[in-house]
Amino acid sequence: MSKINEFMEKGKGLINKGLNNFKDRKILLFSVLIIIISVISSFIYISIQSNLNIKNCLNLKRIYTKNSRLISIPDNNKYNLRDFYIKTAYNCCCSGQFKNDFVNLCALETCISQGVRCLDFQIYSMDNKPVVAASSINDFSTKGTYNSIPLATVFNTIATQAFSSGICSNYNDPLILHFRIMSNNCKMYNEFANIIKNNSAFHSKTLGKSYSYENHGHNLGTEPISQFKGKIIIMVDNSNPLYQHTKLDEFVNITSGSSTPFMRFLRFKDIKYNQDMNLTEFNKKNMSIVLPDISPFDTNIDFNLARSYGCQFIGMSFQNYDNKLIQYNNFFDSKRSAFVLKPKNLRFIPLTIPIPPPAKEEYSYKPRHIKSNYYSLKI
Repeated sequence: MSKINEFMEKGKGLINKGLNNFKDRKILLFSVLIIIISVISSFIYISIQSNLNIKNCLNLKRIYTKNSRLISIPDNNKYNLRDFYIKTAYNCCCSGQFKNDFVNLCALETCISQGVRCLDFQIYSMDNKPVVAASSINDFSTKGTYNSIPLATVFNTIATQAFSSGICSNYNDPLILHFRIMSNNCKMYNEFANIIKNNSAFHSKTLGKSYSYENHGHNLGTEPISQFKGKIIIMVDNSNPLYQHTKLDEFVNITSGSSTPFMRFLRFKDIKYNQDMNLTEFNKKNMSIVLPDISPFDTNIDFNLARSYGCQFIGMSFQNYDNKLIQYNNFFDSKRSAFVLKPKNLRFIPLTIPIPPPAKEEYSYKPRHIKSNYYSLKI
């Protein structure tokens, strides 16, 4: 009987061992399967994302089949820079979204060919050099795009295309570059200045020493726009004022910010929920740039709302060809210019008093000689 029990116990042991081995194999097979699926999924995701960069550029080519037909402002234009709405591109090197997507020169080239004359960039520091990227958060250490473009490459593209009549129909218009610099690296700022200085084609288009150091504290918006034809105006967001302590400051013509005296930097929420009752009056004598709210998405804003406050620079995402962008483009196309004069009620027009007619001689206070038969007086 004991042998039978012993045999039974051995049998149970073998069965349990087999079941355990089967479970272990099952777990092993399941783990291997998970790994294989993960690898395949990662490969597919990387392939799709890699193709996204190409797809974005193809999409821009499909949307914009022709260059713009905008014309440059005339040489004798008597109005000031602040008196115009100016065609502006937000994150102009972005060919897609601002997170898990790409920046590409094809986006910049598209903006230039479409007559955009204010180009907005987000600048980061990589290996002490300035690069163009984008992000969905306001953080110096985090960029949202997979890649970046060296600023030197961007400046080469601007120098060769933005002032070329074969590429840009309004090539003789002023070109405003707006930089939002996301770095506290002084070496990068100095390298930024060196890139401007060492690129002769680009440097020759800058405004020069007369407008250096933020126009020496004067309001650039009050200058006649004709003085800037065929020139590059460099504008920097001063929410990070470090540039003032670097070589870059020499090349800065104007700054934007929430409290700068001559140029305000606003997000669309600041316009949508505007509490500043003096914004319209401010924009008569000064200028404002309005950009979309910080977001991962290339959402366009209501151009007409910002326009009603007299805001001069209203940035749009040209890769997102939606109804808002179509309306925006139609506005400038209808005037055949990237610089559209604001209506009278949104411009500063000095009150002048007509020159009065000459006073009658008898009303004069000058000495008079009065003479009669009885007296002769000089009064």
